[in-house]
Amino acid sequence: MKEQLLKNKNAQTAFGLGMTLLLLISIAIWFKLIAASLWNLLLFPLIFSLVQFCLTPLLRGLGIFHYYSHFLMANTSDSSAVELHTGTTFDFILHFSLRDFGSRSKLNIITEVVNGLLRIIHDIENGSIHRNKKIIAAPYFLSKRTIQKFGFKVKEPSLLDRVFIIGSFFDILLMYIFTHRKFTLPEVWKVKSVELSAWQLLAKKGDLINLKKRLKG
Repeated sequence: MKEQLLKNKNAQTAFGLGMTLLLLISIAIWFKLIAASLWNLLLFPLIFSLVQFCLTPLLRGLGIFHYYSHFLMANTSDSSAVELHTGTTFDFILHFSLRDFGSRSKLNIITEVVNGLLRIIHDIENGSIHRNKKIIAAPYFLSKRTIQKFGFKVKEPSLLDRVFIIGSFFDILLMYIFTHRKFTLPEVWKVKSVELSAWQLLAKKGDLINLKKRLKG
C-alpha cells in the first residue's frame, strides 16, 4: 500500500478522495460543536492538522504538491515563488516506522532536505526554475543554524505564515516527539520565515554537496 501511495498518482488521488470525504464529515461535526459552544474554536489546530493529513495524498496525486525529496515539497499553486515545506504527518507515516523513532529520523529528514535542495538546483540549472525566482519557507523543524547553512536569509513571518504555523501545532508536536524520543513542546512562536533567490541557492551547490557527503559519513 505504501509503495502505491509513493509512486502511483492514481492511487494517491483515489486514496486522497476517500480521506477528503472523511475530512468533510469531521469538519461538519466541528461546526456543530462550534454552534453548541464557541470554546470549540480552540480545536482549530487539531482540525487544521487533520486537513493537512487528509489532503496530502490528494494534492500529491493532483501534482499541486511537488516533492523534490521525501521531506521537501513545493506548493505549485503559487507561481510567484517556490514555496517549500518539509512535509506533513502523512509523509511521516508514509516514510517512517517505529524503528526509526529518535535521532535516526531527524538525520533522515535533514538528508532529504539537502537532497531536495540539490534537485531544485538541478531545475535552476536546466531553466525549469528562473534564477531570479524567490524560494521561501517557514521551517519549524530545522534550526536557524541549519537553515543559514543552506543559504537562506531569516526574517519575521507574515500573518498568514503565523496562522499556518499555529494551525500546524499538533503536526509539529508529533514530529518533535518522534525525532527527539521525548515530549518536547515546540516553540511555534519563535518560528521565522526564510527566503533566498534561486541564483543564491545555486551558489550554495558545492556546500550542499559537501554537507550531503558529511551526512552520509
